[in-house]
Amino acid sequence: MPREKKVQERILLYNNFGRKNDVERRLKDVIDVANETVIPICKALGMPLLKPAILKYVADDEALLSDYTNICKRKLGELGRFGQQLAAEAAESDFEAQKRSHPYPRFPGCRQLAPDEEGLLTFDGEVMSYSKEKLTEYTNVYLTDKKGIEGYRRAEELCAFLNEFFRGTQLAPRRDALMEWSRVIFASPTGIFWINPQQDFSKLIKK
Repeated sequence: MPREKKVQERILLYNNFGRKNDVERRLKDVIDVANETVIPICKALGMPLLKPAILKYVADDEALLSDYTNICKRKLGELGRFGQQLAAEAAESDFEAQKRSHPYPRFPGCRQLAPDEEGLLTFDGEVMSYSKEKLTEYTNVYLTDKKGIEGYRRAEELCAFLNEFFRGTQLAPRRDALMEWSRVIFASPTGIFWINPQQDFSKLIKK
């Protein structure tokens, strides 16, 4: 029997919201150019609609013209050099006409994505889109190293203890609770905790 792949333990720390917004903006730039320009042009010119090609054309309109020209040249290849020239001229004319109907943005955003960012896009044969759930997962920040996870678990235990310790006290709801408690409980440089005996401990209990 094949050995089961061990799942790496990880802890979700937070979502990198700034990065999420940046990636989402660039995804939308690509999607807009794909849906409003590239896909309509490819359809009009009879070119195959494949996700990798569409993404290439989004970033480089010259690549679209080049591929379309090569398709036209293959069709007229039997006419020799003259046919090749006719094909190239016709391809450029057709392409420019389509660009006038479906213009590329004059001032495009960042239309080139990293390979893993391209994986967030889906193409159903008609429309390019992206998954917000995949984007959130992509921009989540996880703790994965063993020592880091061990330290995080210990911090969880400490938080659970403090929550229980503060329960029923007047200071618990206050943002400065830890500051107040730090006057009651001191930590020595060696990490030993001790109580300041000169405090009024009754104020730490709810009436």
